[in-house]
Amino acid sequence: MITETKKKFNYIIGFIGIGLLLILTIFGNHNNYFDIYLFLIFIIIEILLEKTSIKIGDFAITLDVIVTISSYVIFGVIPTLWLDFFAMFVYQVLIERKPLNKSFFNLGMFILAILFSHAIILITRNYPSGIEGIENKLRIVLFGLLYYVFNWFFILLQIFIEKGQIPKSLIESMVWDFCTNFIVIPLSMLLIKLYYAYRLKGMILISILVMGINLFFRLIRNMVFLNEELKLVYEVSASINSRLETKEIIDNIINGIYELIECIYCSVIKYDGDSSSIKTISSKSKENIKIDNDLIDKIVAANICELTKQDKGFIINDISKFKHIPKEYKLKLPDISSMLIEPLIRENKHIGYIFVCSNNKNSFTKEHKTILNILANDAVISLQNARSYETIHDKSIKDSLTLCFNQRYFFEYLDSVGSKCLQCKKEKCTGCSLVSLIIFDLDNYKIINDTYGHQTGDKILKDIAFIIKNNLRENDMVFRYGGDEFTIILPNMDCMGAYNVAERIRIIVEKSEFFGVNGDKIKLTISGGVCDYPLNSESGSSLLSHADRAMYIYGKQQGKNKIGVYSELKSGCVSK
Repeated sequence: MITETKKKFNYIIGFIGIGLLLILTIFGNHNNYFDIYLFLIFIIIEILLEKTSIKIGDFAITLDVIVTISSYVIFGVIPTLWLDFFAMFVYQVLIERKPLNKSFFNLGMFILAILFSHAIILITRNYPSGIEGIENKLRIVLFGLLYYVFNWFFILLQIFIEKGQIPKSLIESMVWDFCTNFIVIPLSMLLIKLYYAYRLKGMILISILVMGINLFFRLIRNMVFLNEELKLVYEVSASINSRLETKEIIDNIINGIYELIECIYCSVIKYDGDSSSIKTISSKSKENIKIDNDLIDKIVAANICELTKQDKGFIINDISKFKHIPKEYKLKLPDISSMLIEPLIRENKHIGYIFVCSNNKNSFTKEHKTILNILANDAVISLQNARSYETIHDKSIKDSLTLCFNQRYFFEYLDSVGSKCLQCKKEKCTGCSLVSLIIFDLDNYKIINDTYGHQTGDKILKDIAFIIKNNLRENDMVFRYGGDEFTIILPNMDCMGAYNVAERIRIIVEKSEFFGVNGDKIKLTISGGVCDYPLNSESGSSLLSHADRAMYIYGKQQGKNKIGVYSELKSGCVSK
């Protein structure tokens, strides 16, 4: 949301500018010459030039300075101030309906820029009396350059007062605006000359020429923009395609969009057409901008019928006018003014959406939509590849029956135990690699298999795996170690913490009722052993052997249905 400091500054600049305009109108010296028809034509031209401005990030570059300079030479400073006031008021307040504080700032900024430029012209006694002679031409050039300097002075002052981040497009916008002076100033002189020679006929002719040049200049800018952005798209796509993990791909998509498009929020939303589920899986927003992902999901859900009909991205230039977003949602999104939504489509089905938001109206262009479409197509391919890779990878490291990690992956993990301690060069580091191991073995599992059959035995294994998984933390890992044995890795947990986890699981299993494939009720218990590293073991292999020893000596050999805890502080294992 726009800060109160920025709002106050915008209003202050606006009131100062408009106040000075009124004072000069009442007490200033007026040029005797005034042509109302020319004045009205100037207003129309300036509005049209504003409408066809070149958008570079948060900034708009126009050729309307042609009108300002021409009016300044023909009419003088006060009519020029009113000309800019009326044109900016009609365009920004009535047509674009920009926030009042922004409109005030722009009105005040242009008035003050003209006044400051005019003041320096008066101080140096260089007021142009026409376009004849080299001196008058140099005076017009001086006014145009001063107007450029003071415009950007107020913009930079606004950024400084707000103490916000400098927009990425600032330097580029200043350069493009400066370059327009090489077109604007000569065209202003030509416009003035044609008016003096042919009056309104000449003015209409030059107006058509100015509009044509403005559109051509806009086309050149868009070509340069696309060329630069396509290079970035290629780099972002290469970065996306080089990844094989879904999370990394999505993070690269979002970071790439921030590089390519000026925005305050971006998210990737997953959509499942079969279950109609909609969920933001990753998002990023600018500092001090808080946007509720659940609310974005609700907006997508409210428009999912329309969204699924779209095969390309679309732009919402002003969400306040977009009737398909409920009013209560709009009130909760005060920072968002415009949106760009790009569907992720695989095999003619929508699988998700890229959601990009700006705090400015009309912020996104067709070029942005084209860029996002290219990026989305690459993203879909990369996500499909990642999904295939993850499926194959999961099959290689997981047990197909219980969906726990398999024995091979367990031994790979054990081999890595202690590597962090080697890195920090501590003999026994509990700070960076403390880990505990639980090993479980089902009591009398062979009897169950022999009595009820292997299908029931398999069902029991799946039920036990389910119980274990539901009683662990998110980062704990469950492995199927052998036929009826499970191991659990618990990072950053010592022996006593692991014992409490193991004992809780043992009690749940003991109290649970299990059923065979034919509905037979089966009672089951488990035994277990616990050890930790590096407090009670020296390596991954000793961690396993100590936990296994604890389970058999104080679990299996003492009546089963018990948890044994290994401790190197005593001469063996201690029973719990």
